[in-house]
Amino acid sequence: MSSQNMSSRYLTTGIAFAVGALTSTGAFAEDTAKIGLVLPLTGGQAPVGKQIEAAAKLYMQQHGATVAGKKLELVIKDDAGVPDNSKRLAQ
Repeated sequence: MSSQNMSSRYLTTGIAFAVGALTSTGAFAEDTAKIGLVLPLTGGQAPVGKQIEAAAKLYMQQHGATVAGKKLELVIKDDAGVPDNSKRLAQ
């Protein structure tokens, strides 16, 4: 799988987590919305994960870190490119 396809997959997964976090009942009661990204920051896929992390931070820097009056907070976890780690960290 090419790194561009993997980047798209990780970004799509991150967006899905963000939507889930914002639509849960607890998220509306808080002033901060947490967006979780489970990325490979170590191991063979580390360059891809680091690019995605940098892209998310750059987007927030350029467009602001608030949505619908809520402050966004990135929560980034390293799965080392291992699918079982991704599942465990996401749960």
